[in-house]
Amino acid sequence: SYPVKAVAGSSAVTGTLIIAKAPLYIVPIDEHKFVGQANPMLTFSYYGFIGTDYATATPVLATTATIHSVSGLYPITVSGGGEPNYTPIYQQGTLVVDGFAGSYEALLLDPNNLPVAKLSLTIPAACTSFTARLYTATLATSVPFTGPLTLGTGPFPGTTQATGVANANVTVNKLTAPYDINFTLTPFGDLSVTAGHDGAPFATSIDGQKLSTRPVNFAGVHTAVLEPPTWARDYLPSDPLVDAGAGWATAGISSTGVLTLAGQLGDGTAFTCALSPDGQVNPGYRLFAQPYVPARPYSFLGGEFNLLQHPILNNRRYLPPTAMIWAKMGLPADPSYRTAVDTVKTLLMIDPWLPPAAAIKATRTTAAVPAISLAQRLGLTGAGISFGVNETPTGSAQDVSLPTQLNLSSTYAVSVPLATPANPTHWTTTLNPATGTFTGSFSLVDSKVTRAVTFSGVLRQPATNQDALIGDGHYLLPPLSGTEKSTGEVMFTRP
Repeated sequence: SYPVKAVAGSSAVTGTLIIAKAPLYIVPIDEHKFVGQANPMLTFSYYGFIGTDYATATPVLATTATIHSVSGLYPITVSGGGEPNYTPIYQQGTLVVDGFAGSYEALLLDPNNLPVAKLSLTIPAACTSFTARLYTATLATSVPFTGPLTLGTGPFPGTTQATGVANANVTVNKLTAPYDINFTLTPFGDLSVTAGHDGAPFATSIDGQKLSTRPVNFAGVHTAVLEPPTWARDYLPSDPLVDAGAGWATAGISSTGVLTLAGQLGDGTAFTCALSPDGQVNPGYRLFAQPYVPARPYSFLGGEFNLLQHPILNNRRYLPPTAMIWAKMGLPADPSYRTAVDTVKTLLMIDPWLPPAAAIKATRTTAAVPAISLAQRLGLTGAGISFGVNETPTGSAQDVSLPTQLNLSSTYAVSVPLATPANPTHWTTTLNPATGTFTGSFSLVDSKVTRAVTFSGVLRQPATNQDALIGDGHYLLPPLSGTEKSTGEVMFTRP
C-alpha cells in the first residue's frame, strides 16, 4: 500500500494506492499411463509472469494414483511455489490410467474360414484377472474360463499388452474333454484368440474387438432378412435338402447400439439374440446364435458384420447383403427339415423401418408437414397402389392360382385383384406398419386333401431405388401325408 496526497491551492486530501499481486496460474500437465506401470514424472507450466520475472520456488505436484491403481481418471494437484509479487492460482490436472477393463468379443473361424465359435471376455477394473465364455458349434452349452491377466510389453515401444491362458474340462455323455483359450489384448481394444480342444487348436480370431457402451445416434426400429441358402451357391455349396424359405426378424437398436433380433429362421424356427457393438466407426457385431431349444450341437447361425451409414437417411445405419453361416443337426421330432442342414450360407440384410406418419398442421413457428403413407415408405407410386408377390413352387397343382399382384389400401389392407374365379387359394395377409412384419395364409387342394399354408416375414425399405425387394419371408407347407413340413419363400416386390 502506498500513500497518495493531492494538493489544490490551500486544500489537500490523502489516499492510498494499493498495488495488488498479479495472478500466477500454476497448471499441472495431463499425463497418461497403463495399469501396472509406475507413475510418470509429473510436470507443470506457469502462466502469468510479467516482464522478465521468473520462478524462484518449486511447486509440489501430487496424485492419488499408484502403481496398483485400476484404470480410471485421477487428479493431479499442485501446492506451494508462491512468488512475492504474485497470487498463485492452482489448477488441477488429470492422470489417465489406461487399462484393459471392459468386455470383448471375438468370432472364431476354423481353417476353412467358417465361424465355429464365439468368445466373450470380461476384464475387471483391476486388470489382474479375466472371465470368459466360449460358445462352440459342437457343444450345446458354453465353456466357462477364469484366469490371471498378465501385463507385458506391447509390440511397439512404450506400449503394453495383456495376455491370458486358461483351461476347462467339459463332460458330455460321461466323456470329459479339455478346452483351452489363449488370447492377447492390445491397448487399442484389439483381441486375438486361439481356442483348443484336446490339446489341438480348432479355431482362431485376429479381429476381436472391445465392446462399446457409448450412446449412438442410429437407434431405432429396423427389419432384417436372411435370404434363402439357395441364393448362395456361389460362396458355399448349399444343402440340397434346404428349401427356399427366407428367415426374417425385427431388429431394434437401443440408445447404446445393442442390436436385438427377434424372428424366425428359414425353417420356421423362432430365434432371438442381442448383439453388442464395438467402437469402430462403422460399428461391428458378432453373431453366434444357437436358436434350437434346447440347444443342440452343430446347430447355429453365425457371422460378423458392420453397419454402414445409410445413403439417404441421416443418423441411420443399414446392412447390405452379408454372408452368415447356418447349420442344423436334425432331430426326428423337428417340425421341418428332420435331416441335418449342412453348413450353408444365408445373406443377412438390415434396413431402418420408418412407419407411416400422420400430417402435422402448421403453427406460427413451424410449417405444415404432409402425411407419409405406407405406400410411400415402400416406394410404391401410381393411381392404384399395387405390388408384386411371388412364392417359390409348392409342388401343388394350384401354384398357378396363387396371386402375382396385390393391392394396398390407404388403411394398410392388402387385397388380391379381382379375377375369375376370385382368389381360389384364399390368399390373405395382414401388415403391421409399426414393426414392418406381416403374416398370412393360403390353402392348397391336392388329391382332395386341403392344406392350410401359413406364412410370415418382414417388409423392407431398401436403401436404393434399384433394390425392388420390399418384403421377404417364408411359408410353412404341411405335407400331403405325414407330419414333416417344408418351407418356401414369399417375396413382395415393387414394380
